[in-house]
Order: sequence, then C-alpha cells, then structure tokens
Amino acid sequence: MYAILVDLDGTIVNSAPGIIDSYQHALRCMGVECPPVEDLIWSLVRPPDAHFRS
Repeated sequence: MYAILVDLDGTIVNSAPGIIDSYQHALRCMGVECPPVEDLIWSLVRPPDAHFRS
C-alpha cells in the first residue's frame, strides 16, 4: 500500500519557502520579473481559490 501526504498549510512542515520558490520559478518561466519574497508572502495567507476570485 502506498500513500502520498500533502501538507500545504504548514501543519507538519514549513511549506512557505517551497511555495514561494514555485511562484518565482513559474514567473521566471513566463519571462516575468520576480518580485522579492516579501512581496509574495501575502499569497500564503488566503485560500488558493480566493486568488482566482480576485
């Protein structure tokens, strides 16, 4: 039996650095200048679906 554990809310590990790195990587791949980490932290305090509504 196999299981995959996903923890994106930081309950088990601090996932914020990985999420921010992913945002920056995606922006670089699209040719967009990456904002500093401090400017991306806001994205971690709202549920993901809220980003798409605003």
